[in-house]
Amino acid sequence: TIHSLVIIICTKPQHIFGGEGVSFLFSFFNGCDFPYNLGLTMSPLPVNHVLRVHRVIALKLMPLIGAVVRANPGIRLPGAWDRFETSVRIIAGQRISPDAASKALGRMVERLGRVIETPLPGSLRYLFPGAADLAEAPLGEFGMSLSRATTIRQFAAAVVSGEIDLAAVTFLEKTVARLENIAGIDSGTANLIAARVLRAPDAFPACDPGLRRAVTSLTGSPFAVSASKLEQLSQAWRPFRATAAAFLWMAAAGSRCPDTGSHNRTTRHAKNTVAGVN
Repeated sequence: TIHSLVIIICTKPQHIFGGEGVSFLFSFFNGCDFPYNLGLTMSPLPVNHVLRVHRVIALKLMPLIGAVVRANPGIRLPGAWDRFETSVRIIAGQRISPDAASKALGRMVERLGRVIETPLPGSLRYLFPGAADLAEAPLGEFGMSLSRATTIRQFAAAVVSGEIDLAAVTFLEKTVARLENIAGIDSGTANLIAARVLRAPDAFPACDPGLRRAVTSLTGSPFAVSASKLEQLSQAWRPFRATAAAFLWMAAAGSRCPDTGSHNRTTRHAKNTVAGVN
């Protein structure tokens, strides 16, 4: 049951990060037990708050993904505490295991990161190196492939020069294109950075293997769903494809199956992508 009708008029909401453009929101509360009656507002904070609620409500009604959303409430795509660090972790995790990426990055941080002291228990000893630290660093020494090290250095240099602005509010297609201009960053990686780091609500890495496996299972197809087919299917989930991706990754990682209530076998790639390992 939908307890609130939310009408949102946006300027190209599927393309704008953050506040989704200039938004006018009017929420009609029908008297049920629903805590999101914010009324008419143009304040960015309540608009974004209601947009998050609207996103999940809308996905529940969308084809294919709706059953997954209804069976797994409360899932969202994690963001980024440090935008540069998360971007580097995403790039480092391309096409290798999460364990291998974590070990290589751990060695890199121990060598290039700034040592810190905290009163907190545990192993927090270093700050992640900044873009200027990595732009010229010999990253191949830390167990990364030559191509991966080159990609990270070029990405760091682009952040230093301002060619890549991780704090910018801009069009999704433009940001993805700029990221793809860096050798070694494909469409999937660029879209994952856009979704997690830049909070682009419609970013969608259609070539991601975990997403393709999840949709193949949902459709019951005997053949693996291709990236182009997944891109086509995802058009029905606009402008909330990043949230749809989070639900699909969790479905592949062993969350509740919408049809039978059973649990799928855990897929490490999908599970760690959502958790932020890569």
